[in-house]
Amino acid sequence: MTSSQGSIVLGVRRRGWDVAGARVHEVEYPAGASMNAHRHANPNVTIVLRGRIEETTPAGRVEMSACSVLVKPAGTTHANRVGPEGALTLVTEFVTGCENDARERRASALSRYGVLSDAGVASAGLRLRRALSAQRGATESVTGLLDSITATHAREACEEATSGDWLARAWREVGEGRWDGHSCATIAEAFGVHPASLSRAFRRRFGLSLAAHLRRRRVLGAAALVCERGGSLASAAARGGFADQSHLTRVFREELGMTPARYRDICE
Repeated sequence: MTSSQGSIVLGVRRRGWDVAGARVHEVEYPAGASMNAHRHANPNVTIVLRGRIEETTPAGRVEMSACSVLVKPAGTTHANRVGPEGALTLVTEFVTGCENDARERRASALSRYGVLSDAGVASAGLRLRRALSAQRGATESVTGLLDSITATHAREACEEATSGDWLARAWREVGEGRWDGHSCATIAEAFGVHPASLSRAFRRRFGLSLAAHLRRRRVLGAAALVCERGGSLASAAARGGFADQSHLTRVFREELGMTPARYRDICE
C-alpha cells in the first residue's frame, strides 16, 4: 500500500534549516530500517553522507552510498531499505512560492528522477552543508546545487543520445566501476585507441579527461571508507588506492571541497 503525501523526514531529524524557499534536513536512519511505499508533495534532493540506502520505485531499484545524490520529483512513489550500518542523509526539500527564475531553475533540475554518482554534484551538496553550518552563503549554495544537477542531466542526455559509440561506453563503464584499479593506458588499449587520443576525446566530449573521471570515481569510493567507524584515514587511503593519507587529503579536497577529516566530522 502507498501512503499519501508523507513527511519528507521518515528517519530521525538531527538538524534543520529554512533557506531560499527550501527546507534542508539532516536525517539519520537506523540500521536495517525499511519504509513502505510512499510519496512526497514536494520535489527533493537527497545526498547520502554515510551508509547505504536502497530505493524501489515502479521503474526499478537504485542503490546509494556515500556521496550519491538522488533527485526525486514531487509525487514519486518509492520505498526504502537502509543498509546494515544505518545511514545519514542531507535532504533538501523544495517548497512552493518562489520567483519565476527560481521556478525555472527548479523545473530544469528536479523534473527527472535518478541517482547522480557525480563528484561535482556531491561537492555542490557538501558546499550547501558547510554553508548552513557557517550560516552564510546558503542561498547561493542552493542555487549552485540546482545548477550542478542541471549540468549533469545535460551531460547524461548527451550520453544517452550517443550510447552506441565507444566513447560513451567508456565513460559509462568507468562511472560504473568496471575499470577501478586500471590505468588510462589499459583502458585505451581495451578500446583500441592511443591513451592521449582517448584523453583528448574525453575532454572534448565531457569536459574532463579520462584520468580526472577515474580520479572522481576513486574519491567517491573513498568517501564511504572515510566514514567507516573505527577506521583510520590512513587505512581509507590505502584501501581506496591512494599513495598515502596526504594524497587522499589533497585529491579529496580538490574534488569534494573539503578534507576527509572534515567530511568524517559531518558524518559523525
